[in-house]
Amino acid sequence: MIECNVDRINCRFGPYFCQPVIAGLGDDDKPFICTMDSIGAKELAKDFVVAGTSSESLYGACEAMFKPDMEPEELFETVSQALLASVDRDCLAGWGGHVYVVEVFTYSILVGQEGIGYRRIRKRWGGVLMMAFGKTHTPLRNLLLHHHRHTPPVSPPQCFPSPHHLTTTTTPSKNNPNNSPAPTTTTTTLRCRRSHASSSPSSSSNLSSSSSLTTSPSPSPSPTTTAADDRCPFGSIFVYDLPSAFNLDIANDCHNLNPWNSRCHSLSNHGFGPSANAALSRVLPAELSRLWYWTDQFSSELIFHRRILRHRCRTSNPGSATAFYIPFYAGLAVGRYLWADHQGSVADRDRDCDELLQWIRGHGDQFNRSRGWDHFITMGRITWDFRRSKENEWGSHCIYSHGMENVTRLLIERNPWDYFDVAVPYPTGFHPERDADVIRWQALVRSRQRKTLFCFAGASRGVIKNDFRGTLLSQCRDALGACRVVDCAGNRCANGTSEVLETFLDSRFCLQPRGDSFTRRSIFDCMVAGAIPVFFWRRTAYLQYEWFLPGEPESYSVFIHRDKVKNGTSIKEVLEGYGDDNVNVMREKVIEYIPRLVYAKPDQGLESIRDAFDIAIDGVLQRMRTHKEMRYKFD
Repeated sequence: MIECNVDRINCRFGPYFCQPVIAGLGDDDKPFICTMDSIGAKELAKDFVVAGTSSESLYGACEAMFKPDMEPEELFETVSQALLASVDRDCLAGWGGHVYVVEVFTYSILVGQEGIGYRRIRKRWGGVLMMAFGKTHTPLRNLLLHHHRHTPPVSPPQCFPSPHHLTTTTTPSKNNPNNSPAPTTTTTTLRCRRSHASSSPSSSSNLSSSSSLTTSPSPSPSPTTTAADDRCPFGSIFVYDLPSAFNLDIANDCHNLNPWNSRCHSLSNHGFGPSANAALSRVLPAELSRLWYWTDQFSSELIFHRRILRHRCRTSNPGSATAFYIPFYAGLAVGRYLWADHQGSVADRDRDCDELLQWIRGHGDQFNRSRGWDHFITMGRITWDFRRSKENEWGSHCIYSHGMENVTRLLIERNPWDYFDVAVPYPTGFHPERDADVIRWQALVRSRQRKTLFCFAGASRGVIKNDFRGTLLSQCRDALGACRVVDCAGNRCANGTSEVLETFLDSRFCLQPRGDSFTRRSIFDCMVAGAIPVFFWRRTAYLQYEWFLPGEPESYSVFIHRDKVKNGTSIKEVLEGYGDDNVNVMREKVIEYIPRLVYAKPDQGLESIRDAFDIAIDGVLQRMRTHKEMRYKFD
């Protein structure tokens, strides 16, 4: 909401005027939009409202392009094109813009364990999701009421499709170079559709393969490592020396990290889990099977922590650091209190994060100075586990906590409209030790004879009405040998099985519907095995892992909209339409990107090949350096 910061009389008769646009969600979660003129007269609408110097052009473009009940991606594209087409002809409106999104959705998960049964929990998140495109010389404030975010400009300008119910776009003025104090000219267009619900160094953790966890001394960082080091072109990293209560003690409490069983075994070997060599020896040659582990999908906090302690660009001098790493095991901490059989109070779920932020503010002068803009953290779960906005909802409020809003967060699933969320690959079971291991693996998956057209590893969710996985399973059964199914009912496929790997190795395509959230680990298991993923939601990969996947989705994957499948489109016929040459080109692209999807075993990484950890750290350092070079004003 935009409003004058002076009393009503001065706002009406003084020298400053504004045309506010009011957007938000009511108590019933239904969108509300309206605009006002400069003296406060309201204009209500059910479809769209416009304001600003380009309002006439915008109104005509929106009225011409609008049609009811558009899909989210189509709606976003329509609004974006209307905005760009209108402001391009208005010299006062600038170019590009910012997009803010409000969404309310219901999130369904299944909890339980094999032999006990599953119960469905429905959780609702509401609030503001945002994305930005274009360029601005003046920082813009969130137009909406909830969860304020400062959104840095995105370069180069680009638009991304997004699911949303309400979209706001704002254009900055061209006539404000060099951050001059001249006011920004704003053009705002809103599209609303009916709301609906849809389902100094730290001690390292040396996780042994036994049920107990031990520690080993942390290596000392090089005090000479600086941003000018040839090995560190993007700068250096300072790692906070947190009390062990924020990381090691949490991991050592592995017997109590979930209510059903101990996680000590799955978090052993520094987060890689127990060796899978024996189970995979019949599927893979010995020199490759020894590189496989039963890795837990939520172990990235341990993997990143150990690797970053030994990173070549780590420094003990905070004054020379480009980025500051917070080695807090936020995912393991909150995971103890998420599930229905062991659900803690709101205070339990929030305690660790609140205490961490209190410690950082008390010990991190740089954090207090920058407000977290040059800090980053690994949070080893999906972003929605840390975005509770009401007390009776799922997860912790960690991301919404004061102090966390500007910290870059590495998660296995991001909120595509939060600049500070960065999605990193789920940990898979393949952890190469040398460059040669990667090359040998790529050669194996390239030469594999794939006899099955497509496959699906998963299980139906009978308690979910119109379960999409059930539709996929039905199509697989009807494919008459062209599709292979791995039944993952219960927890049988949680950390991988030999059957899952063998199925992916033998298939040309692998079906990848959304998991309990929009993403799933199976995406990376499938691609590491050289199979071509088939997606049904764009948010499953395309809006998630931009640093790690090719920029052209069609170069490595197939997209079939889920509604087409529900309406009878044959997946088999679609995939049979891809000729051998086309399939080989797509598979080669998948194989090319395998190194970017895996986490290497050595603490120092591979010799010359960059793995997922290297890509993530380099990306963070580039981001932090950009912040400083652009001289962002910390707010």
